[in-house]
Formats: sequence, C-alpha cells, structure tokens
Amino acid sequence: MLIKKNEVKLNGVMLLIGAFEVAYERSLNNDSSAGISVFIPFDREVFNDELNFYVSPYYRVYFSKKYAAGFFVEGFGMFSSMKIEEYYYAPNGAFSSYSEENYSDFALGLGVGGKWVTKRGIVFELVGGVGRNLFNTDATDISIVGKFGFNLGYRF
Repeated sequence: MLIKKNEVKLNGVMLLIGAFEVAYERSLNNDSSAGISVFIPFDREVFNDELNFYVSPYYRVYFSKKYAAGFFVEGFGMFSSMKIEEYYYAPNGAFSSYSEENYSDFALGLGVGGKWVTKRGIVFELVGGVGRNLFNTDATDISIVGKFGFNLGYRF
C-alpha cells in the first residue's frame, strides 16, 4: 500500500475574517511531520494595517495509531513582518505628523490540535498555539503571538 505523505491545507477561519493562510506538511513517519504555513491578510481593516505577513515552520508529534493523524502537539517558529503607524498631534489637538515603520520579528511557540484524514485523502484539522516574539517587543508592544485554524486540505 502506498503511503501518502504530503498535504496542502487552507485555513477556513482566516479566509472568512480576511486573510489567506496556506500550509504544506510532509509526514516524516507514523508519529511525526514537519510543515510550513504562510499567512497574508487581505482585509487590512480587520488586521489594523499592522500585520504584513508571517511564515511559520512547525514540527508535530502525533499520539494516535493512525498514520500522522489524531491528537498532536507542535513546536513552531514564526517570522513576521509588521507595519506600525504613529500619528502625532499638536497640543491644540491638530494633526501635526505621521510616521510609519516596518518591523520584523521571530517567535517560538507551542500548539495542540487534532487531525482527521478520510480514506480519499481529505484532511480536516483543528489547531491552536501561542508563542512569544524574541526581538522587537519594545518597538512594537507585541510580545505574544497566536495561531489557530480550522484547516481543510488534501493528502497526496
């Protein structure tokens, strides 16, 4: 029997709220896999024009008898790019100036989730995790990052 080891997935929740997140994952063996996801917001109002994108590699360990499915824990990294806008006002309340800076950061985090795979290769996954930015937390005031999703995809 041929074991299908590759998956592509789309995060349905993020798509509904204004962002595109796609992931690729490769099963390493029965109990583990490695993957990467890319997140790009397209509704700038929902994300306050702050988050430009993130790229998140991850490694998962599965606790099920099924091949790379069931309950899992993951460790992830997250490289993100943010745009911080600041508006300055004069003492009389009138607008005086505006500045915009781009920052990059890298976070490490942990997540948990569950994955179900049909015999035809359709993948459904629930995942959530939290991490901590390591570098520009003073400049951006963003120290904690999160990721979550209801992913739908295909194993081939």
